Amino acid sequence: MVMKSVPGPHVSPKIQAILEDDETRIASAEAAIAALGVPALITKPNLTIGTSAASAIKHGAFDFIVGGVQYTKAAGEEAFAGTEAELANASGSTLYMAFRLDIVAALTVSIAEATANGAGYASAALALAGLSALAENSVSLGTLTLGVTTGTTFTPGTTLLSAAGITDVYDDAVTVFEALAAALA
Repeated sequence: MVMKSVPGPHVSPKIQAILEDDETRIASAEAAIAALGVPALITKPNLTIGTSAASAIKHGAFDFIVGGVQYTKAAGEEAFAGTEAELANASGSTLYMAFRLDIVAALTVSIAEATANGAGYASAALALAGLSALAENSVSLGTLTLGVTTGTTFTPGTTLLSAAGITDVYDDAVTVFEALAAALA
């Protein structure tokens, strides 16, 4: 609960304005903290191309919360399931694919794909918009977008993420602390 500052006879208007600004920031912080009741990423997973398998996605150790309980996932590499769509690009321009890594309390990481990855998207933003909503009680680790140039085929789990004609971009999800800092800014 935020308490309103009441100016006393000795409080200048400038100090009162600062107090009111702080009240707004506190209200924003309270809203962000309330969000801890839902699944949240605590530390960045540092997504990147796999080192033991360049067709996999590597992450560092990270912490997250599900159901009010904090978990730690050790560093590792996540392979595609092999059921994701293949993109054979013959369009004449670069097409994009998007994938999101999610984790649940059982420490199981899954890779979700955008719905039209097999046809490709005209931009990375459209590919990201094609990702499904995050499942209940899971936390997003971040995304991988791929640019696939004309004449190139990307087969998840087989094609190296470093292959010619493939541009890979990894984006870690926002942590709860980054969200809190943004709310307080």
